[in-house]
Amino acid sequence: MYRLYSDNDLIYHPLIAEYTIMEGRLNSALNTVGTLTFTLPKSNPSYGQIQYMKSIITLYDDDRLLFRGRVFSPSVDLFQTETVECESDLAFFNDSVLEPYDFRNRRVEDVLQDVLLSHNAQVSSDKQFKLGHVTVTNDTAKGNIVRSSSDYTSTWSFLRDKLLKELGGYFYVRYQVDGVYLDYVNDLNDVNHQNIEQTINLLDAKREWFSDELATIVIPLGSKITDDDTDTEDYVTIASVNHGDKALRDEHAIALYGEITKVTHHDYITDPTNLLSAGRKDLADSVLLISKITLTAADLSKAGEAVDAFGLGQKLKVKIPSLNIDERMLVSQLSLDLLHPESSTLSIGIEEKTLTVTQLHTEHSIETIYQNLQENMKELNTAAIVRAIREANSYIQQSANEIKLDVSEKYYNKEKADELLSAVQTMMTQTSDAISFQFYQYKQLQETLYGANARQFTELSRYIRFENGHIILGEQNSPIVLRIENERIVFLQGGVESAYWHNRKFYAVDGEYLQSLKLGKFAFMPRSTGNLSFTKVVN
Repeated sequence: MYRLYSDNDLIYHPLIAEYTIMEGRLNSALNTVGTLTFTLPKSNPSYGQIQYMKSIITLYDDDRLLFRGRVFSPSVDLFQTETVECESDLAFFNDSVLEPYDFRNRRVEDVLQDVLLSHNAQVSSDKQFKLGHVTVTNDTAKGNIVRSSSDYTSTWSFLRDKLLKELGGYFYVRYQVDGVYLDYVNDLNDVNHQNIEQTINLLDAKREWFSDELATIVIPLGSKITDDDTDTEDYVTIASVNHGDKALRDEHAIALYGEITKVTHHDYITDPTNLLSAGRKDLADSVLLISKITLTAADLSKAGEAVDAFGLGQKLKVKIPSLNIDERMLVSQLSLDLLHPESSTLSIGIEEKTLTVTQLHTEHSIETIYQNLQENMKELNTAAIVRAIREANSYIQQSANEIKLDVSEKYYNKEKADELLSAVQTMMTQTSDAISFQFYQYKQLQETLYGANARQFTELSRYIRFENGHIILGEQNSPIVLRIENERIVFLQGGVESAYWHNRKFYAVDGEYLQSLKLGKFAFMPRSTGNLSFTKVVN
């Protein structure tokens, strides 16, 4: 259950009617500033109270903190609804400046510690970070990456450009009782035990390949050559250690894609041998296609199942036979709809690289593979056992004339979580002279469950009403109604009394007994001859 706060003041709670939002979505990705957007109606007590760039916004899923950040772009529309856009706490590093530095021959952990100390000295306590786990190190093949600079730059620019881009790894913010920690690690090992499986909770999947950085020939360049401590326009190259050739070639990749040349820069490498090692790594990365898998999956934790909720930076077991995938993969992007938590969009495996698309062991094109995936999913869903996801909702609506309390339960096919199987709804309406309970039940015809998009529903409506001190029971549009009065229980047919109970006696306009009639210890019993006997039946 999602909850929103602003400086510990409640903004949104799904079970409290006044603290409602009209829209809400969290978009987060590894190593980037995440965003949270929500829309407040004017009736929300937090409307107009959130302070731009100052209020700390937090989003919880039960007791788990999903988002922490600040408001950076509020707006109000014609109907006076307030849309609030927030950025995650990594954006706090834009509020501080890193002065000219000299980090030569320093460990990455020590460099990050100095950077955080500098940042913390310039911001308020709610925007400070403590040093967490650091497992990223300098790549000796590339030289000492983080060196020195005479420029003033934002702290986030340094973290992004001098650490992430040069050394790789992941920044991960951890929220502990004693403060907020920034981890910088080579890998994330938070394992989520909720699997994503075709025909279970996978709704859609797409695998894409990107060739933006594809190259089959690489020319690595090192630092500029100095002459009497003055930089020239010439660069250190690998020619002296590569048989006079400045370029590295991959003949197999050239046969596949042709000659595609690009230049890579390593401004801090002065030794040609180290530059050759870095260039070989550049070439190995350049001949591979980046593979990205985008999944849409139902989060079964929101259906009451005892599984972990989806989380950014977690590793999930993904089983998609149509894409030849059966492995644990990293959640690199996550998009959550706060008002519809049964569906989430994840991007997984964005760092995976392959030499060719044909490594899927298929002769079809990517487009054909995707089409086949959709068809196979439909066939497998048809054969699967229907397992239901339950979603419960309630709301109270008040107007000048009446008060309505609405409680509903919806059941979705677990294999196709957006397909409504049944819905049960109870509505109580109170007016000045009556209280009415209405029950609705919708069921989709099973024979059309896996048919075309057309949905066929049958509706069954019953009601209970309180009028003038009486309780009235009856199916809507039925001529037969039961009315419970203070002293009688009355059966009505077509609006006319046909029978009633009163003072332990039953009165009826007409009566008919199909088998027998018992009076105390005696009974009228029909004989096989067609005659009727009145006899004692109990001693």
